[in-house]
Amino acid sequence: MKIRNFLILLTILTLSSVNFVQAHLIPAGRGTVNVIGELVYVAISLPVEVFSSERESGKVELSTSQLNLIKTQFSKKVRFKSGDQNSVWQEVFITWPDGTHRHQDVGNEVIVMAIAKFEGKPKSLTLLSELRSDKSFSISVDATITEKGKTVKKETTILTNALGEIQFFNEQ
Repeated sequence: MKIRNFLILLTILTLSSVNFVQAHLIPAGRGTVNVIGELVYVAISLPVEVFSSERESGKVELSTSQLNLIKTQFSKKVRFKSGDQNSVWQEVFITWPDGTHRHQDVGNEVIVMAIAKFEGKPKSLTLLSELRSDKSFSISVDATITEKGKTVKKETTILTNALGEIQFFNEQ
């Protein structure tokens, strides 16, 4: 099941114009969210300093244990909501910008690929984040709803250091 979900996530990244031939999986300051049924697939490049342990240490070279701490912080501080329903993280995978698992200087970004699940198909989507940084940042997040293999809705929103939430597909 985990391999199947990861393969679906990689396919979504490919379909959402992320070029794997490039040096990075996802460019800095970019993210994608794709809703398929009750699942939400996320791939986003985040500044390392939004994770408190890295902000405090000031390190830019990340070990596997530091990536695991980032995974835990992301899982606790970021969630999706639809109406009064919260999603549950099914998978969260953290990697370096070039997609490797090597201990290396990563610069200022990490890539988060994750799958969240709702009990039913979400009608609207809110991304709630408690991640903060002393430095300002903005991330352009492209969101899509896919049904039967076709994009039925698409919008782009900017996530900034000052915003704790962004909304997609808000049904008025």
